[in-house]
Amino acid sequence: MSDKHVRKHGNVSNRAKPTNASERKVVYKSVLDNPFKISWPKIPSNVQNMAFAGLMNMLNGVSDFNEMKKKACRQKRRLVSEPDLNRKKRKVEKPTSLQGTGTLPIETSDGQPSDTLQEQMHQEIPTSTQAPVILEHITVGINEVTKKLEALSRALREHAVNKGKARAENISSSTQVVFVCRPDINPEALVSHLPSLVAACNSARPKDTPSITTLLVSLPAGSEVSLADALGVRRAAVVLVNDTAPGYDAVKDILSSIPVLVASWLGTGPTTQASILAATHIKQIRTTAPKDMKAAKERRQQGRSAAKERRKELAKKAAAARVVEHTAEPSGS
Repeated sequence: MSDKHVRKHGNVSNRAKPTNASERKVVYKSVLDNPFKISWPKIPSNVQNMAFAGLMNMLNGVSDFNEMKKKACRQKRRLVSEPDLNRKKRKVEKPTSLQGTGTLPIETSDGQPSDTLQEQMHQEIPTSTQAPVILEHITVGINEVTKKLEALSRALREHAVNKGKARAENISSSTQVVFVCRPDINPEALVSHLPSLVAACNSARPKDTPSITTLLVSLPAGSEVSLADALGVRRAAVVLVNDTAPGYDAVKDILSSIPVLVASWLGTGPTTQASILAATHIKQIRTTAPKDMKAAKERRQQGRSAAKERRKELAKKAAAARVVEHTAEPSGS
């Protein structure tokens, strides 16, 4: 048996009909849990805090770059839209007065911005800002990280099936760490697929690369807001970081204690043991049942008979209506 704590699921179904509580009793039904389910790795809170601090240090400077990039985009949109806003002014004022000042952007006859507008755009929008190097080694967002893990797992499986003869462009030659703000995600089902994907990537790894793995790290509660601020975005629930990222060596020793997720039924990875079976986990579902089963069956049978009679009556009425419509139609000449 598993050592997990009992969790009660007592929500009323939306399809449940209102019944008299005095006529029913509480019962528990035993069901087997899914043996192919991959659980989240158990990470101590101090390790989570140190990993989060190391991740924040690696993301230093990303927020400033993204904010400057957003500001430049807003300026570009404003400069491009100014000729449309000044069309009414050009109808009232003389064209020579607009061209003589040299301050307002002028639009040509073919709808393209004039030289004055282009000069203002190049003067106000910075173009020489270099992006931080860390952006080349990270992937942000649930969807983007999921796509990357799926592509890696697919490439590894094809590489294993073809015995190394398949194309290996999508196979990563570095360790990848998936940081997830699991306590801050609501509903948690949005990231429930990540343990299975990470285990699939680790289990399909070639046996000659045992040190290259994909780790899954849960961050402490409240880390999503800080992570989004460090990246300069609205939301950041999942971040994937390669071990080639600058500053990764500072958290390498911390992440070495995190367990590696594997799927034993895949059986191709270096750390996979296909002979190990998953422990049996029996769940108890809390529900209700009638106190008098015989009386409940009789009432259910009576309800079915009554519904059958109603359907027959409706069919008779519909047939009678069709006969009346047919007789009321005038005969053709």
